[in-house]
Order: sequence, then structure tokens, then C-alpha cells
Amino acid sequence: MIDDLKPYPAMKDSGVPWLGEVPEHWGIQRGKWLFRTKKEINSDLRNANVLSLTLRGVVNNDPDAPEGLVPKDYGTYQLFSKGDLVFKLIDLENLRTSRVGLVHEDGIMSPAYIRLIQAHGGQQRYFHHQYFDLYQRGVFNQLGAGVRSTLSAADLMEIPVATPPPAEQTAIVRFLDYMDRRIRRYIRAKQKLIKLLEEQKQAIIHRAVTRGLDPNV
Repeated sequence: MIDDLKPYPAMKDSGVPWLGEVPEHWGIQRGKWLFRTKKEINSDLRNANVLSLTLRGVVNNDPDAPEGLVPKDYGTYQLFSKGDLVFKLIDLENLRTSRVGLVHEDGIMSPAYIRLIQAHGGQQRYFHHQYFDLYQRGVFNQLGAGVRSTLSAADLMEIPVATPPPAEQTAIVRFLDYMDRRIRRYIRAKQKLIKLLEEQKQAIIHRAVTRGLDPNV
């Protein structure tokens, strides 16, 4: 699948260890030039739509069966808007939690999370993919290593990211959407095959233990 990608005519050293070489015409910018942080507390309880950052991404949290810790008062939660990036960069030694999400609708989440709002033009979903890649490759863990085991909003804003032209960001997102659909189709097909093989295996076991190994029986 990766062979579908065509090489760029010229590359350059990004100067960033986790980015390596990037296309020559791409920029390298710190998050503080692309985003702004904002923390709005839900003190007046204007929003009751509780969201959670999970390994499945940002999801709606069922109040009748909530995931994670439940606060005494949702007035301490912070407001998020559709399209915001959300980060959980505390307790980085815990590898069984998600670190990056893209907010799909207005809602409220933990005040411990970091909210990034796009300050300039660009494709928010592209930057979500890039930050998620940093999470998957353990970059946040490396940067937050030590006694703190955490990254602040200020730390996050200093992390350099690759910035292709806006049209190219959109093209990259379209490509990743296409590949995601393609991979999901493969997974569904494999799951069906696995189910059929499991059924065949069970039928073979049943026949062997009830009729023996004589094929004529």
C-alpha cells in the first residue's frame, strides 16, 4: 500500500529528529505559530455533553455508564468545540491511554486536558494525524521523560511539526481516509474468513470426537 505513494523530487533535512527528511517545499513550524491554547471552564454548566478521550478517539461519554473518573461537579470541566485538538499529556509512563484526539462535536472534558485551537489556515485533520503519529511513535513520552512524566501546553506549543501547503494537507487527509476505508475492508474480509475457519474447525472437532476418524462413517 505504501508503494502507492510517489517520491518527491527533492527532500531536505528537517532538523527535527522525529521528522527526519521532509519534502523540500514543506515548512517546519512550532505549534505556537499554528495554534493557540484556550481553557474555558464550564462553570455555568452551559454544556452537559460529556466527551472522553479514549483509545478509540474522542467519544461521547454515557452518563449512565461513564468511562473513567466521574467528577462531583461538571462545572469544573472545560469547554471544547468541534474541530479542536485535545491532548492528554499527563502520566506519560502510562502506555495504556490515548494522548491525542480530534473533537467531533461541542462538549466538555477534563480540565487536565490541553485544548489547541487553530490560529491560522490549514487542515485540522492533517495536524491531528501528525500529532497522533508522534503519540504512536512515543515522541511525547521521550520529551516528557523524567520526574515530571508530563508535558504542559507551553511544552506542546514548542514541538515542531511539518507544514505542507494547505492544498497538500487536504490531499494527504483524503489519501489517509481512502487508505483507512481500504484497510477496514480488508479487516472485515479477514474477520469473516476467520469466523468461517473457526466454524470449520469446530465442525471437524465435533465429527472427530463423535464419529472417530473413519471417513466412511
